[in-house]
Amino acid sequence: MEKGQWVDPQNLHNHYASTGCSVKGQVMQGGQIRSFTFDFGGIVYFDDGEMLACGKGCCNDNFAFCSFDPGP
Repeated sequence: MEKGQWVDPQNLHNHYASTGCSVKGQVMQGGQIRSFTFDFGGIVYFDDGEMLACGKGCCNDNFAFCSFDPGP
């Protein structure tokens, strides 16, 4: 999560692919517990609608399931 970047729906649509395989969990952030679904393509969908995605930073660090595509 350290190397993820916050994305909006348009950015997610244009530059990422989901894998259809995901897990649900919780994470502590800023003293608050947040529920999320993690897609193995490197996308975290938080229950409040925010999305964190694996961009260049984690894809360059060989995250095997990276689905980021910077496009043309």
